[in-house]
Amino acid sequence: MIPPFFRPNKKAFSLLEVLVSMFILTIIIWISFTFIRAFSLGWSKARSSTEMFREARTAFEIVTRKLSQATLNTYWDYQLDERGKPSRYVRASDLHFLCGGSLVPGSSGHAIFFQAPESFTMETAHQGMNGLLNAVGFYVVYGRKDANAPSLITTRKGYKHQWRYLLEEVVQPTENLLIYNTKNTQLWYTMAQENGFVRPIAENIIVLVIWPRLSSTADPDGLTLAPNYQYDSRKEADKIPQPPQANQLPPTVQVTMLAVDEDSMIRLMGNQEPSTPPPLIHNLLEGRFTRASMYHNDLQAIEDGLKKLKIPYHLFSAVVPLRGSKWSN
Repeated sequence: MIPPFFRPNKKAFSLLEVLVSMFILTIIIWISFTFIRAFSLGWSKARSSTEMFREARTAFEIVTRKLSQATLNTYWDYQLDERGKPSRYVRASDLHFLCGGSLVPGSSGHAIFFQAPESFTMETAHQGMNGLLNAVGFYVVYGRKDANAPSLITTRKGYKHQWRYLLEEVVQPTENLLIYNTKNTQLWYTMAQENGFVRPIAENIIVLVIWPRLSSTADPDGLTLAPNYQYDSRKEADKIPQPPQANQLPPTVQVTMLAVDEDSMIRLMGNQEPSTPPPLIHNLLEGRFTRASMYHNDLQAIEDGLKKLKIPYHLFSAVVPLRGSKWSN
């Protein structure tokens, strides 16, 4: 008797069926591989973008957090008339809030300086005390990223200095405060950069925009308070009547920051002199952010330019309420 599996009528796959099955299996594997590869590339790109701008995101959080703590300690005081007699109540403050586009020579965008209770001191006896007042400032400049590096490193043979757009932070220790100097009202913030602690908190931040504004309900366009982005709490504070900004913090400040990736900066610099800003970036920024009414147009022009140059970038923007502001007209 012939076993069943040797019987001639047993059904089996033909060669054509096997080839068709293998072809279909190959197509399925190819589609699966393509999908997995695309997913992997997308995930890697998203992760790379997150890592790329992590430093910028942290720096943006530092700026907004410290800015929200700005204070003026505004109080009401008598204003004396020509005879030296009290004539009226006016707002007064020994502190100063200042921002604009011409405070730091060569800065990219705007700079801002204010006082906040950071409790930073170099005096051992004062360390641990809460509420100590410090002068604080932020601005973007194109400079050496290794400016604060030990000379042992920067003087090595063959060492090349690296230049980048840097977001700088200034913090003046409490014991060095010059804000109460009455002879020169602008001295304190220039000296804060000289006898304070200046450090870059992020690289490849190409522009910083500071826009003092009233609340969105009081001023939807944001053009009433600082149409040219300039704000000086001491400006015309002795004038009768006082202007609205005299010795007052703005209710809110919109902070905008643009960061680009490191690889693009290296590519743009090429073989040019490293101490010179990349012309393509410099030309994109030149003449921008001088009028608040052009804010959206200026920002869009820069973004379009970066996209055209195929430069990955990240935009950070937030409206920061100043908790110390007690705005009144």
